[in-house]
This record gives sequence, structure tokens and C-alpha cells, in this order.
Amino acid sequence: MFGRLKRKVEPVGPFEFEHKIEIARPADEVYGLVDYSDPRNAKRTLGHRLEQLGACPDRFRLWFDLVPDHRFEMTVTEAVPGKSYAYETEITPSIGQLVSSHEAFTVEPLGESSCRLSLTISAWFQGHLSAEEMGAEVMMMGMAGQNALAKLKVHAEQGPDAVHALEAMQTDIFDDEDLASG
Repeated sequence: MFGRLKRKVEPVGPFEFEHKIEIARPADEVYGLVDYSDPRNAKRTLGHRLEQLGACPDRFRLWFDLVPDHRFEMTVTEAVPGKSYAYETEITPSIGQLVSSHEAFTVEPLGESSCRLSLTISAWFQGHLSAEEMGAEVMMMGMAGQNALAKLKVHAEQGPDAVHALEAMQTDIFDDEDLASG
């Protein structure tokens, strides 16, 4: 009976994360890596399962090989070819304390053969977290955004095989840290 009387904890946020990176590839090529409807999309070319939901041109579902039990559903909120691409993401089951996020990419040409890719992430976290827990979540989200841009740069400049090699190296580092900590 008292469970029904408990106040629901509202999510906390948005927390804003901004990242930028220069990429030695034309803006149109880089845009294709972030556009879920483009066959050149980075997730698709890396071998992850990405599909459009029904007849909705702005809804996609993604499964990552590293977290096969999680489903990522994206709703595109902005798509200006060659310039900007944004989407909201719902993850089931949730990862960490993240409730929801919105990611917005902007591609700025720096000449014919290079561009600047910007990523702005707005994230909402569960509201019952201690200051220490919230700090850890914010730090991990900031690192995730920077890591995403670094992988897109590697993908654009060196191809999907180089991204797989980078991910394998990152996995080895985390496995070594797990062994060292017990």
C-alpha cells in the first residue's frame, strides 16, 4: 500500500557535453557515417545490426555486438544532409544510470578534403544518485562522447578495420584493469 504513495524520482538533467574533432575527409563522407539511413553509416559498416523501424523513415533500432542484450532505439530529430544530424536514444534495458539522451552532430567543411565534426550530447540521469555517483556518470558520459568522435575520425580516415583494432585494444585494456583489481 505504501509503495503507491512513494513519490517518483524525476530524472536530473540535462547535462550537456560538447566535443569537436577535425577529420581529414570531406564533409559529405563524414556525414554519411552518422546518418542512420545512409548505407555508409559507421555502425552498419562496423557490422552492428541496424534496421529501420517499419515504414518510419526517422526511427531506427540498433544492436551492438559488445552489449547484445541491449536494444538502442533512435528517433531522428534533425537531418540536414551534409550539415547536421540529431536523434534521441532510448536504451532497453538502461545502461548505468542514464535515463535518456539526445545527440546532435554538426559537420563543418574546412576545405574540400577535411571537416570539423561536432557532437553535443544532452543526457538525463536517474534523480536518486549521490553526488559521487552523479560525478561518475557525468565523467563516463563525457568520455563516451569523446571516444565516439575519435572512432568516427579513425573510421573516416583509416576505415572500419582500424576501428575494430582500436576497439580490441580498448577491450584488452579494460580486461587487464579488471584482472588487476581483483
